[in-house]
Amino acid sequence: MSRVLIADDEAPICLALKETLVEIDSDVEIALDGKDAYEKLLNEHYDVVLLDIYMPGMNGLDIAKAVKKRGIDTDIMIMTGKGTIEDTIDALGIQIEEFITKPFRFDKILVSVKEILEKRRSG
Repeated sequence: MSRVLIADDEAPICLALKETLVEIDSDVEIALDGKDAYEKLLNEHYDVVLLDIYMPGMNGLDIAKAVKKRGIDTDIMIMTGKGTIEDTIDALGIQIEEFITKPFRFDKILVSVKEILEKRRSG
């Protein structure tokens, strides 16, 4: 079973994403701040992590950089409602899988996560 971590400080978004991702038969966990998300990533394995950029504790881009630097094997999707061009450039430099702006379509996120998981399975 695949494991997915959703990290966003807006609980309704996390819960809606979790309900959406139930369709792909994954174990989905939620973190409501950056520090919790980073600790989960250090201590548990996730195939995919969806990170909001602006969260209390630690921002999503900093988490993504730290994850890549530590060599943690997870694919990263960045989500933001307030993204700037600088954020986009920064995210592209981290080698993330996808950069998604809010408001987003949940069906698009589902397709993206499915594609990432299929790519991981095929090697």
